[in-house]
Amino acid sequence: MIIKTIDKYSMVMGVSIKNTLVYSKEILYRTSFMILLLFIFIQLWTSAYGDEASIAGYTLSQTIWYLVVTETILLSKIAMGNQISGEVISGSLAYTLGKPYHYMVYNFFSGLGDSFIRLFINFIVGSVLVFIIIGPISFKVSTIVPIMLVVLLALILDYLIIGMIALMAFFMEDVSSLFFIYSKMLFILGGLLIPIDFFPGWLQNIATTLPFNLILFAPASLFVNFSISAFLNILYQQLFWILIFSLILETIYRIGQKKLTSNGG
Repeated sequence: MIIKTIDKYSMVMGVSIKNTLVYSKEILYRTSFMILLLFIFIQLWTSAYGDEASIAGYTLSQTIWYLVVTETILLSKIAMGNQISGEVISGSLAYTLGKPYHYMVYNFFSGLGDSFIRLFINFIVGSVLVFIIIGPISFKVSTIVPIMLVVLLALILDYLIIGMIALMAFFMEDVSSLFFIYSKMLFILGGLLIPIDFFPGWLQNIATTLPFNLILFAPASLFVNFSISAFLNILYQQLFWILIFSLILETIYRIGQKKLTSNGG
C-alpha cells in the first residue's frame, strides 16, 4: 500500500518535471531575472561594506552567497497557491474528492517537480555569477546532504503556509490580500535580502520566534556558516512547525470538504 502510494505521487512529480522542461523559455526568463537581482545587490552590498571586513559576523562574500540561497529558494517555491484557491472558489475542487489521492498531497508533488528543476538551475546560474564577481565560498562536500534536507523542509513549510491561505477561499471570496501579507512577512521576517543577524535585537527576537525565518534565512545562513548544532536546531524547528501546520491544513481541508459537500459541490 505504502509502495503504491509512493509510486503514485512519484509519477505525479515525474510528469511535473517533464512539463517544466518543455517550457524552457519560462525557465530562462526566471533565471535572467535572478541574475539581474543578484548583480544589483552585489553592487549595493559592495558599496555598503566599503572597507569593512565584516558586518554582524558576515563577510561580504558570505552576504552575497547568502543572497544566492535566499533568491534561489524564493524563485523556486512550490507555486500552487493561486491554482488551489482558484479551484476552491470555482468549485472544481469537488471533482477531485472521489479520486484516489489526497488533493493537497497531489498538488504538493505536482509543484515539487517544477520546484526541483528551478531550484537546481537558479542555484547553478546564481553561483556561477557570484563566483565570477565575488569569488568562491568555503564549502565542505559533507554539508551538502544536511543543507539539501533543510532546503526541502523549507519548501514543505512554505507550501503548508501557502496551502492554508489558499484553502481560506472556502470562507473568503478573495485570498489575494492574505497571499500579499504573507509575501511581505517572508520578505522582511524571512530575511530575503538582509540576514536576520543584521536586525536590531528586538526585531531579531520576533523574526526568530516566527516560522518565516526557517524558509529563507535558516537554509541560507546554514549554507554560509555551517555547524552541526545549527543544523540540528533548524531541523528541530522546521519539523515542529511542519507538524503544527500539517494538522491545521488538514483541519481546514476537512472543514472545507464538508462545507463543499453540504452545499452540493
